[in-house]
Amino acid sequence: MFRSLCQGVGLTAALLAPLRAQNGTDTCVAPTPISEGIYSYDTTTMVTSQDLTVAPCGSLDFHQDMFWVYTATGPGELTIESRSTEFDTQLAVYAGVDCMATCIRQNDDIAWPINSNSRVIVPNIQAGDTFVIQTGGWRFESGAGTLEVSVDPPPANDDCSGAEAIAGPGLFAFDTSRGTNSDFETTHSCELPSQNAFDADIFFAWTADADGDYTFDTSGSLGLTDTQLAVYSGDCMTPLCLGQDDDSGTDQASLLQVDGVLNGQTLLVQIGGTAGATGAGQLTVERVPYGTTCELALEIAGEGAFAYDTTGQATAGFGGAPCLAVEQEFFFLWTAAMDGDYVFHTRSTPHDTRLALYSNDCFAPTCLDSNEDIDTLGGTLQSEVTLTGLLTGQEVLVVVGGPMGVTGPGTLTVDRLVDPCEGLPDDAFEDNDDCASAAILPTMDAAYPGLHVQALDEDFYTIAVPPGEILIWSETADSGFTDYEVFEDALCGVSLMTVEAEFSYLNATVASVDLVVRAHHRTGTVVNCGDYGFDVTYFPDPCLQPDDSFEENDDCASATLLTPGVHSSLQVRDGDADFYRLSIPVGESLTWTELSDEGGTDYRVFEDSFCGVLLSTESGSFTYDNTGMATVELVIEAHWNGTQPFACHGYSFEVAVDPIPCFGPEEAFEDNDDCASAPNLGDGTYLAHFVQKTDRDHFALCVPDGAQLTIDLTFAHLDGDINAYLWEALDANCGTGDGSTELAEARSTDDDEQLIWTNQTGFLTTVILEIRMLDDPGNADCNFYDLTVTGTECFPPTGVTFCDPMDVNSTGFPTVLSGTWGSGVGSQLRLSVQQGPPTEFGFVLMGTAPADPGLPVSFGRLCLDGSGGNAFGRYSVTGQDLNSTGQFDAQGDLVNLVGTSGSGFGFDVPLTLPLPGLPTIQSGETWHFQMWHRDGAGSTFSNGLSVTF
Repeated sequence: MFRSLCQGVGLTAALLAPLRAQNGTDTCVAPTPISEGIYSYDTTTMVTSQDLTVAPCGSLDFHQDMFWVYTATGPGELTIESRSTEFDTQLAVYAGVDCMATCIRQNDDIAWPINSNSRVIVPNIQAGDTFVIQTGGWRFESGAGTLEVSVDPPPANDDCSGAEAIAGPGLFAFDTSRGTNSDFETTHSCELPSQNAFDADIFFAWTADADGDYTFDTSGSLGLTDTQLAVYSGDCMTPLCLGQDDDSGTDQASLLQVDGVLNGQTLLVQIGGTAGATGAGQLTVERVPYGTTCELALEIAGEGAFAYDTTGQATAGFGGAPCLAVEQEFFFLWTAAMDGDYVFHTRSTPHDTRLALYSNDCFAPTCLDSNEDIDTLGGTLQSEVTLTGLLTGQEVLVVVGGPMGVTGPGTLTVDRLVDPCEGLPDDAFEDNDDCASAAILPTMDAAYPGLHVQALDEDFYTIAVPPGEILIWSETADSGFTDYEVFEDALCGVSLMTVEAEFSYLNATVASVDLVVRAHHRTGTVVNCGDYGFDVTYFPDPCLQPDDSFEENDDCASATLLTPGVHSSLQVRDGDADFYRLSIPVGESLTWTELSDEGGTDYRVFEDSFCGVLLSTESGSFTYDNTGMATVELVIEAHWNGTQPFACHGYSFEVAVDPIPCFGPEEAFEDNDDCASAPNLGDGTYLAHFVQKTDRDHFALCVPDGAQLTIDLTFAHLDGDINAYLWEALDANCGTGDGSTELAEARSTDDDEQLIWTNQTGFLTTVILEIRMLDDPGNADCNFYDLTVTGTECFPPTGVTFCDPMDVNSTGFPTVLSGTWGSGVGSQLRLSVQQGPPTEFGFVLMGTAPADPGLPVSFGRLCLDGSGGNAFGRYSVTGQDLNSTGQFDAQGDLVNLVGTSGSGFGFDVPLTLPLPGLPTIQSGETWHFQMWHRDGAGSTFSNGLSVTF
């Protein structure tokens, strides 16, 4: 492989040498010797011999041919060209020195009919190789010409010492046409037993730019396809073979993987051909993408923190129920380093995660457990799963990702749980490990601290309850999930109950009852032991006194008819509720005032005489207003709520039935009690409206840019003072009275109010008019008013709402979704969202059908139907007009973050729908929309909106 600089200079001199006259011999017996250079010749005096001993080169038919012999002075690629302007030449090259030479290559025309000269290229020659050259005319042609012989030396990376430097993953071109045979793989023990020698091999010095496992692949080469490949660590003097390959790639290409490469490490890569093959090719170096699929799961073991990144990961839909679905998954294959219990968690990850654990089977995995939020209410959105009883070497497939498209870098942490119960001493009552050896507790009030229980070492106690007494067992301490099972016989054959902390027992018999209490470790908990303590207290049964005078009123049919006034000295018992009946005329209000309660009385209010319609469940005092069109028969059930230690107690209450203040019929615009339910009003006069302190009125008005809105409110001031406020529709304070952010207000102390506001926003603006009674103790509770409006211009209402109103979000108000036409984009529909929690993110959903009241999800309800052939999609496709992602500002308005709203707020709905196949909205179709957004530790939704296009 050694090549001196002198050799290169000599070659250049030969190519630049002047033309020399030199005919070849007329026969192949003793060809004329030549070296590199250009020679003139004339075949007109030659005879047609073609007298080589072996068969002619291909199908060439030489006329008046001549012969030369060339001996190579160095390695490289040999080029021989025969040129003539007088006749059509032919050329053949043979390996050897005379007529016994063997045909290697031949050529008639370089590019007929443009170029009828001849050229032969012989790659990978070595110093001392000899070649017989035959040239002549085609058919009957002859004449004068030139013969040029040149050698292109090997490339710089033909030798290991000149290896071409490359780095990192990428595509790297190579060409072995001028390479020589180094025999490097044989010298350094890197050949396969059945492997051919590397022909015309070249070298790369590749440097890793990150830790990992890497593949080296020559597949995809356009020229040299049958390659051989070897990779070494170390340098050219002391290389260590890491692996070799012949045909593992595509179409006889080579493919080799090297594991455990460190960032900055340099490896030698040797590439050559098979059976003399040479040519151009391509080396592809790739870092193995561990974690992207189950088959490429990143292998980890034992305890530790393991980094991952789901950015850009695809969602494979791996696994299934009962495990939670994980989006954009990253896969780990974890191996237990020792027997024990282990906790897998993502607490160090800065974003919301999901975690699912499976058996190690990519084709039929078995769900072991999964988790999304460790503590949703506490705001801990990371995930945690505990597996118990794992054995050394046991493998677990860990799938980590996020919900709702949440991605990013994270950390999976695996910790071993050490049993805290090992070596702990028993308590003073031991050994009371079974029913027969139960410790006897005295019949007296006492405290029992400092006790100890383990999963396989339970505690039993016997305690006597005298007749007419109540036993109260109260847990005073518990460090490890202790439960109590109570038996009503000395043999532990009759189990009464199992409780976590306390219980009571009434002995209603005439003889003492022996109870057995089993204290045991709660099944399914991680820690297998705990310290605990309890108190024992005895009370006489307070329920031995007689029933009250209203008995028997034990059911709906026997309910006592009440009259207004005070009702005292009443008794309620467990299993013996009291029922009362009242008639509430139209416009009347019931006030039920609880005067006393000795131990946990609650009330159920039924709005019919048969107790079929449960109106409410109350604890203490309550009211009921009959605002309907007919008298209502109420039934009130008083019952023990089960929270107090005694199953009976006394209570008393007062009943009053009075006219409802300001009672009046509902108006045509009701219910318009808040900004979200405000109906649209245009210019005009609206007579005889009714407003109460407890029932405000709200109206939506559309004011063109530059227009002056004038609102006149006419009423009798002596009947009650009315105030008016004008709000921007997206203001979070809308409907709160004097909230300091209103656009205008009218709060004079004289008759009538006038409110004037000029729209200087630069665009059509929706405002909300709020009308309310002055909330002052000296002001009347209600009044009538007339309303005159000028200066409006509204779009018609867009869509029909469903699941309206939605459950309130963390602001105390529901998130409101609405729509308007005229966006100028796509479907022309612009969706707006108000009353959202400030700083929270969300996006719009759409579906083929509504579902009302919807499916409870986190803090709200999903109201789009995904069953029975229906489907719903998400406007959250990154980088497209199908992305509606936004964030609520301080006023609760959704600000568009992705440039898909002409106003900067809400979302301009495109024609394309985010459903499989990407269908488009057609005229006459109805589609259904809802907003999803985060809300603190969870998420919720807006109302739904059905829109016909």
